Amino acid sequence: MATGGSAPSQRLRGDGLQARELTEILGILKAAEVDGAFVSSFVDPQYPFNEEPRYDLDMSALSLVKSFADRHGAIYPDMSREPKEAFRAMPDCYAGQSTGP
Repeated sequence: MATGGSAPSQRLRGDGLQARELTEILGILKAAEVDGAFVSSFVDPQYPFNEEPRYDLDMSALSLVKSFADRHGAIYPDMSREPKEAFRAMPDCYAGQSTGP
């Protein structure tokens, strides 16, 4: 039977993993000659980032940018969000591709 107390947090952010999985999925879709697909949302403000892992809801969000509930970002100081690694990985996926028929 369990006793009182709480288990230590084992949650880890996986921004690098998310970026690798996104680029892998986009590579698979490109190889399959898929013209378009929804693979991620841009932002999930209902899942804000928090330095404390117990409260970091963004950790489970598959969005390209993380949002902040109580502050602005460092990269874009006038916005309450900033890019994750997955956002920065996107241009590399499309580099050298033409946009027309």
